[in-house]
Amino acid sequence: MTLTPQQARKEMFAKVSECWNAHAEDIVGYVPEIRWQGIEEPELPGADKFWMRAGTTNVTTRQSGHMSPDAPGGSPVVYDNFGFITLQIFAPMKGRESWSKGELLSELGQRMFMASETGGGVWFRNPRIRNLNHDGTFYRWNVIADYQFSQVKGT
Repeated sequence: MTLTPQQARKEMFAKVSECWNAHAEDIVGYVPEIRWQGIEEPELPGADKFWMRAGTTNVTTRQSGHMSPDAPGGSPVVYDNFGFITLQIFAPMKGRESWSKGELLSELGQRMFMASETGGGVWFRNPRIRNLNHDGTFYRWNVIADYQFSQVKGT
């Protein structure tokens, strides 16, 4: 199947939302808020809350198939799109278990992308966790996974 970049991002975000809503509550006792790329909020969640920000970055597009007009029904030009999705996990710097719960949320984020794909054909590879320095309010982790999807010219 082929997707446009916007369709691919919607599928990736749907996968993140489904997994987060199904499992994050088991870790922290509630479903932490997700902030989505392209939807700006005026204020950050409270300093006592766990939360996540999700975004995608398209890196490159390569032509992977050439037009073959002599093929039955023709054959369109196909491009492979490559990029990465980032989940930024935030854990409040309050309470004894905040760090470990944030770490478990980042592991949940990583598992979302292990040997995984969306129904429309976004493939994920190399999911990894980057521990970041705290910012004085939150402990922070980035979960990053490479992705690839195909797009037909003109779609």
